[in-house]
This record gives sequence, C-alpha cells and structure tokens, in this order.
Amino acid sequence: MYQVPSEYFFRIHHVRPRFKNEVESVLGYVAFSIAQIGKAETSEFKVRLCNSIRQYGVNAVSTRKTIDNWRTEIGALFGMYIECANGYTIPTQHTIDLANTSNLQTFFTGFVYSFQYPGGHIKPKAIEEILSAGVSFHPYRWLFNAFLKTGLSTIDRCEFCHCVLNDMRVTRDHESIQTTIERIMANRHECVPYNSEGDVVRYAMDLLDYAVLAGLLIERNGLYSLNEHNRDIAEMIATSGNYFDAYERLGDYSLGNIRELESDWFSYVDRCYQDSKIKVEQITADRIAKRHNHSSQTGNHSDSGAQQNGRNYIVGETDITSIDENDTARIGEYGENMILQHECLRVKGDGRDDLVHLIKRIPTHFAVGYDVKSIETDTEDDRLIEVKTTKSKKPLMFKQIHLTTNEWRVAKSNGDKYCVYRLMISEEGCRLFVIRNPVQKYKDDLIDGIPRDGMDIIFTEASGEEVELLCAH
Repeated sequence: MYQVPSEYFFRIHHVRPRFKNEVESVLGYVAFSIAQIGKAETSEFKVRLCNSIRQYGVNAVSTRKTIDNWRTEIGALFGMYIECANGYTIPTQHTIDLANTSNLQTFFTGFVYSFQYPGGHIKPKAIEEILSAGVSFHPYRWLFNAFLKTGLSTIDRCEFCHCVLNDMRVTRDHESIQTTIERIMANRHECVPYNSEGDVVRYAMDLLDYAVLAGLLIERNGLYSLNEHNRDIAEMIATSGNYFDAYERLGDYSLGNIRELESDWFSYVDRCYQDSKIKVEQITADRIAKRHNHSSQTGNHSDSGAQQNGRNYIVGETDITSIDENDTARIGEYGENMILQHECLRVKGDGRDDLVHLIKRIPTHFAVGYDVKSIETDTEDDRLIEVKTTKSKKPLMFKQIHLTTNEWRVAKSNGDKYCVYRLMISEEGCRLFVIRNPVQKYKDDLIDGIPRDGMDIIFTEASGEEVELLCAH
C-alpha cells in the first residue's frame, strides 16, 4: 500500500457539501434564493436563506442543524455571499450571474480559477494548521500544468489524493511537477496499490469532479483527462498568477486574525470569478473569430437558423456538442434554433404547411421581449416565445427562470400570446416545459414571482406542461 513518507504527509481538505450528487440543481436553486434576498441584515439573511433551503427537495423534514449546515457549506465552498463587517450580508456577483443565466459551467470555471489552500472554504482552525505547516497550493494550476507540460494523459482520484494533495513535497515544497508525475508513473509500473476508501479520497474526487463540471476535464471509468476542446482555458488557469496571500502576510496565525480575513477572502473569490469570466469571454471570442476566418477562407458557411421558404426548415446545427460550452450567447442561440425547428415541425404536424414561413427567430438586438415569433394553427394568432435554455451535465431539478423587465412587460401586454419555453439540455437529453401567459399564471397563484430587475419566476408542474421536443434528423 502506497504511503507518503511521514515527514511529508499532511492531509488537506475542504468543506464537502452533503448535496454533492445534485450539486448543479442545488446551486441553481440557492443562487435564485440568495439573489432574491439581496442585501440584508446578516441574521435576517440567514433566516431567509434557511427557510428557502428547507423548501428544496426532502429538506422539509430535515433538522435545523442540517439546514444550517447546508447554508454554511454553500457559503464557504462556493463563496455565494459575503458577511460584511457592517452587519449586512450581500450576494456575490457570481451568484447573481448564476441566478440570471443558469450558466453553471461559467460558475464552476470561476471556482476552479480561484480555489486554493489555504482558503476561506475551511474553518479558521484548519487554515491555521495549513499555515503552520507551510502549505500554499493551487491544486488546479498544478493539475493543468501536469496535463499540459508533462505528457500526463490521465490521473485518478487515488493518485491525485496521495501523490499530490497529501504530499508536502508538492503542496509546501513545490517540487517540479515532472518529479511528481515520475513518482506516479513508477507506482503504476510497479502496480502499487493505494488506499481508495471513500473518506480518504473523496476530497480529491470532489476537485476532479468540479473541473469536469467546468468543462475542463473529462471522466471515463474513474480516469480523468484534459478536455482538449477547452485546452486554451486550462492554459489560462495554469499560467494565471492569482493567489490570495493575505493569510501568509498575517505573521500571527491566531484564529482571531484569520477570522478577520473572511470577508476579504470571499471578495477575492468574487473578483476571481469576474476575472475568469472576462478572460474566458475573450478566449471564446478568439475561437469564434478563428472559425469565422476559416469558414471565409474555405467558403464553408453553415446556416444555423431555419430556412424561411416553408419547406426547408431544418436547423443546420443540431448537435449541442458542436457549440462552444463557454459561449453563453451561442448556447442561447442554439436553444432558440431548437425551438424554431420545434415550432416548424409542430405547425407542419398540425397540417398547416402554409404557415411555416411565418415562423421566425427574432434577432436579439431588436429587444422585442421574445426570441421566436410563431403561430397558432387553429386561430392563426401569433405565439410569442421567450426561450430560456440551460446546459448542464445532469438534468436540473430547480424550476426557476428570470425574465427581464422588458420580457415581463411584453408578457403582460400580450396575455395568452406570450409563452416561456424552458429548454433544459443535459447529457441525458433535452426537456421542454412550456408556460403560457406567465403573468396570468402569476395572478392565479400558479407560479410564484419575485420582482428583481424584472421578475424571478418559480414554477411547478401545474404552471404549464412538459411537451415533447420535436427534432428533425
């Protein structure tokens, strides 16, 4: 059994949320809850957030301690709010962004970009122990440099746990990455076994899995490899110099001094999120420009929308894997094109081929408050469709969407003509939920609405209907 030499062994860890298996759904739900609370006196914020958490899933019968643990775990690990010295708590910007866009991949990319040891994701006592041991380590920067510079093709949770996270030759002394990889390869060659008990390796597995959710790693049969599609983002993280060094600068590692840095840590996490978001947007823009230049040079121009001739209405781009996961606008455009195709097939299926040419996708810059203009086959009235698309690894369980001020105003003025199409895309397929006349549904108490730069909508199965997404193949 492999053992780190005792003089180098130091086990580092982080808060491990008890909702790991449904982390995407929980984070989406909690982001909405926190954004709706907004700035509030800290004691009030805690009560309101706990009340919201209690309404999620089976939490209605959970103990108060369990609910409090959920709140503190979410706050600590993902930095979703900041408890300020003035007695108020405020949402972080990346929480508000998640509530508005449901873009979980961008959220996890920001997490990967900022995560380090020591950090405010653990209790002050654990921070003090890390500081006293001399550990200062950015696990994701190490990981991506290992993939990019050493020829490493895969790593598993045991190797990452025992040979990296728990070995101070790596986390304190910062030996060359090549040396660490050679140690791992020697263990593989000699078939050295590792302790793979869940309590031992779970922290390593968490970090690897969060990188998967960020779209930076791919997991197959317990082996993690670099997602080559996002190599440029991995390179950005590997070469970043961001590091929160305020703990080391304390000199006196007393628990009181460490606690005083709590809000500074979470402010740093939020700044890192904004920094990573800007950098990823630039990387994505560069990718799109390169593709455009390549298409221009080769003369290959694909039509990503539906043809408007009444007959050829098939969406040109039908594979979500061909969409850049970090391009939020492109994912939204993909969803709109899917709904455009769906509507053309719906109208054709009703025997009204003559109306298909009236179905159009509305350019975003027109700001009309909806994305697709379709038609009712029986009355020939307009059907105005606002498409809300999310992409996640697993199907999302939270049922919230955000309508902007303009979207809510247009919904109010158009009544039954206005529909919200909630399109959820995951590795298990697509689900489409349709809410007609959300304003009237709100008045009839069939949806909950909370004003916030427009309206946050919380819906249930009674708010609309799930329909089969019609796709041409």
